[in-house]
Amino acid sequence: MCSQVNKIGLYTSPHLRAVRERIQLDGSPLSEGLFAKYFFEVWDRLEASAFKEGRDPTVKPVYFRFLTLVAFHTYLSEKVDTAIFEVGIGGEYDSTNVIQKPTVIGITSLGIDHTGVLGNTIEEIAWHKAGIIKASARTFTVPQPPSAMEVIQKRAAEKGSEVEVVHVHPQILSHEVKLGLQAQFMDGNASLAVALAAEHLTLLDMNPGILNGQLPPRFVQGLAEVYWPGRCQVFKINAIEWCIDGAHTAESLDACGKWFGARADG
Repeated sequence: MCSQVNKIGLYTSPHLRAVRERIQLDGSPLSEGLFAKYFFEVWDRLEASAFKEGRDPTVKPVYFRFLTLVAFHTYLSEKVDTAIFEVGIGGEYDSTNVIQKPTVIGITSLGIDHTGVLGNTIEEIAWHKAGIIKASARTFTVPQPPSAMEVIQKRAAEKGSEVEVVHVHPQILSHEVKLGLQAQFMDGNASLAVALAAEHLTLLDMNPGILNGQLPPRFVQGLAEVYWPGRCQVFKINAIEWCIDGAHTAESLDACGKWFGARADG
C-alpha cells in the first residue's frame, strides 16, 4: 500500500507575473534554474529531431504546446508522484489531452469563452470541454446549464463513460469548513476538488478518510490554506483594502461582482 505522495506537480495557466508559475512543484513555481534547464533540454531535443528527420529546426510548437512539453519533461525528470494538468483552451484538441489514462477527470463550470476556437454557444463549448473524458477514469463536474450537461453526458456515453455531478459539500455550504479562497463561486470549485482528490487517493490505495460524508482534517486544512495570488485575494495597504480577482466572461464578471459586493456588505 502506498503511504504517501512525495512530490506533486501542477500545470496551470495563465500566469500572473512569471511563466514559471505555470509549472509548479509541491505548490511552488519551478525555480529559474530548473525552468531554464528543462526548457532548453526540450528545445535542443526538438531541434535534434528536426535535423535528423530533415525538417526545419526553427519550427517549434506554439507557445502553450511547447510549455506543455516542458511540463511533461519536468515532471518525468523530477519523478513526481502525482501531476495535475489543467487544459489550456477547450479540451478535445488541447495539447494536454494527449494523456490517455488519467486517474480522474474534472470539468468546472462552463461559460461563453474563447469563442473563436470553441464556438459561440454553450453547447459547442461543452462539446470541446467534454473531449477530455476517458473511459478509463471517472469524470466529475459541477451543475451545468441543462443544454451543456446534455452534451457532456452524450459525449461521455459515446466514450463509454459516465459523468457524476458534484454539488456543494454540506460542510462547505454551511461554512463549517472555511475556504482560503472566500467567494461563493469557490464553493463549487472546492467541492469538485474534494471529489477529485478523494478519487485519486483511493486509486493510489491511500484512504482519503472521508467517513459518512465528513471531510477529514487534511482536506479541511487544504481547503483553508489554499492561496492563489490574484484570485479572491484581499490585502490592506494602510487604510485601503484591495480586493483582487479577474474575470473575462459574462458569467465570471457576475461571480466576481457578487464576491466584491458580499465583502462590501460585510
